[in-house]
Order: sequence, then C-alpha cells, then structure tokens
Amino acid sequence: MKILELTFNLTLILVGGAFCISSIHLGLGKVNDPGPGLIPLGTGALLILFSLGTIAESHLKKAKVGEIIFKNKRWRLVLVMIASIFAYALVLHILGFLPATFLLLSGLFRASGVKSWKGACLASSVTTGSAHLIFNYLFQCNFPKGVVGF
Repeated sequence: MKILELTFNLTLILVGGAFCISSIHLGLGKVNDPGPGLIPLGTGALLILFSLGTIAESHLKKAKVGEIIFKNKRWRLVLVMIASIFAYALVLHILGFLPATFLLLSGLFRASGVKSWKGACLASSVTTGSAHLIFNYLFQCNFPKGVVGF
C-alpha cells in the first residue's frame, strides 16, 4: 500500500471519528424520535467502515510497480458532488426540504451517469418523495419548510 493512500484513509478515519464524537454531543434521540446527531453518527461510522475496507483491500491485493494510486479517478465529479452537498446545507432552510432535495438529487443523478435530465428528475422525485413520506409521516420528523412552505 502506498503511503499516500494509507495517509488519506487514516485521515478519513479520523474525520469519521470526529463526526461520531460530535454527533454524540448533539444527542442521538430515540428510535421514534431521532435526535440531530443520528445522521452524523451514521455518516461517521460509514466513513470509518469504508476507509477500513479500503485499507484491507489494499493489503490483500498486490500493487503494481509504478502504479499511480489516484489515476483515472473522477476527481472533478467528486469535488462537484461535495460542493453540491455543501450548497444543499446552505439552501435547505431557505428553499425547504422538498425543493432543495429535489434539486440536489437531480443534479447528482445526472452527474453520476443518468443519461437524461428526465430520468434524473424522475429518480430524484421518487427518492425525495419516498424520503419525505417515510420520515415525515412514518417517523414524524419535521423538515425545514422554507419560504415556499413545503
């Protein structure tokens, strides 16, 4: 395993750990009343899990001599997705959950390989609607309404 790849994964494990610790301070809530720290806890745990998996995979397979570890990666797409998620966090309370999530997912589905905007918007509608139904009605979680009221 290359030292740069190991350093990168160990950094992600530290970030995941920070997410987990911070989320516990926010409060996890209960099963029927999740607190604000539940999703960051899951995010941090997944980040740690995937980083450990990447480290394990690197140790199990032999690296080719002279192999560039980040070659042929879609870094521009990754950066656009990260920037989109930050923008989503900024506009969520302004636009509300439904419009902000629909716009985010439409863009992410399109950027990640869905062939047409129609398909991306359809997938985004189904995903956003499902999340709204499950969390708003089943779990009775409140979402930001935004200026448009939904």
